[in-house]
Amino acid sequence: MDETYKILILGERNVGKTSILLRFCTDAYYENTMQSSGISYLTKEISIDGEKLILLIWDTASTEAYRAINKAYYRNSLGILVVYDHTEEYTFDAIPDWINEAQDVIGYDKPIFIICNKCDLTEKVEVPESQAISFASSNNYNFYTTSAKTGYNITTVFYDLGRIMLENRRLEMSKHRTSIVLKPNLKYNKVLKCKC
Repeated sequence: MDETYKILILGERNVGKTSILLRFCTDAYYENTMQSSGISYLTKEISIDGEKLILLIWDTASTEAYRAINKAYYRNSLGILVVYDHTEEYTFDAIPDWINEAQDVIGYDKPIFIICNKCDLTEKVEVPESQAISFASSNNYNFYTTSAKTGYNITTVFYDLGRIMLENRRLEMSKHRTSIVLKPNLKYNKVLKCKC
């Protein structure tokens, strides 16, 4: 049976959330992608360990006007990508706020990936990779560098997150599965015949 896995892409505006989504789902990159208004999503089917997963990937608008609306769409998410642009330090500094906002709605047990996007831009880097890795490690988050423009690491991010979500779902299902062993009760283990 195909399972659907909801993923949130969060982060400040202009970090490349929509570009990451489009690169993964359509393998396309548009130089001048319009800024998201509201919330949108795309789906993509992938296969991990022989199982089909349908990723339902939500791209959120980051303007203040939409943040309250976004929270309604966070429910039932099984994984979070928090994206920042390493050439804009304020986008990195906002990561804890995005994580807290999401965790307030979906809980603290979902995998979180910190995504350093635009790694193809090597000039004017404001956030050293070592700083981001240290932050991710100290909070038990996964860390990836990506480029939606070149496609670097985009597929890897989604497959790695899919693998973790699949494993989490398997663990959750095994917790709820109970084994019932039916043993015959010898006292009542008789063949009943009609006595008409």
